[in-house]
Amino acid sequence: MSSNPRSVGSALIETLWYAYANRIVDAAVRLYSLNEDQQKEVREKFLRRGDYTVEFTDEVIQNKDVHDS
Repeated sequence: MSSNPRSVGSALIETLWYAYANRIVDAAVRLYSLNEDQQKEVREKFLRRGDYTVEFTDEVIQNKDVHDS
């Protein structure tokens, strides 16, 4: 694993994001009582690893107070 903080952070967030998506899909499978074929189809559609990539940018988002004019 890389020692670059952004790479490490990105990998961690991607893993958490994927795990969270997996839990949502599991809940949907139970809620809708999907059969094996339906489960496979839903997992293939919503749990593709490449869909959960995280990239950091150098852009800084400034937070402006709404009371500042």
